[in-house]
Amino acid sequence: MMVNTYEGLLALLTQNKIQFILVGGLAVSLCGFVRTTEDMDILVDDDPVNLEGLLACLAQFGEGFARELSLSDFTDEEGAIRVQEEFDLDIFVRMRGKKYTDFANYIRKHEMADGTQVPYLNAEGLISLKQDSMREKDRIDVISLLRIEQTDLTSLSLNSLRQPQ
Repeated sequence: MMVNTYEGLLALLTQNKIQFILVGGLAVSLCGFVRTTEDMDILVDDDPVNLEGLLACLAQFGEGFARELSLSDFTDEEGAIRVQEEFDLDIFVRMRGKKYTDFANYIRKHEMADGTQVPYLNAEGLISLKQDSMREKDRIDVISLLRIEQTDLTSLSLNSLRQPQ
């Protein structure tokens, strides 16, 4: 069965135990700053076994254009592999000099309606990726994520003050 939605692809990757993190606009939205996005960005572990599993999943995505990909396309370099289907999927193995394993402490899980737990990069991780970007969209994301983080810290501080001693 071919999948052609964000949810379907995320469920497929998760069910097949692909090591990935949702980054970009969808992750920003999961962190609390909801904005539109026309693509999905994922950072994947570049272990060959993981990449083989990813390729098997991508063969079931959309019209199957990703079947043309091979392990040799996933080089340890900056930049994305773009798969164009119903929506664009940008796949990274390195972002801003960091790899999947470098973000282990910044991964959060979002539970989809079917119970699937989707890994995404938290606000701190996203800020570290986007803070030096020249793209206006990334700058807006950073400002918004910093405000959310500050609000969360303020709420936490106020709540801790209200706790009985």
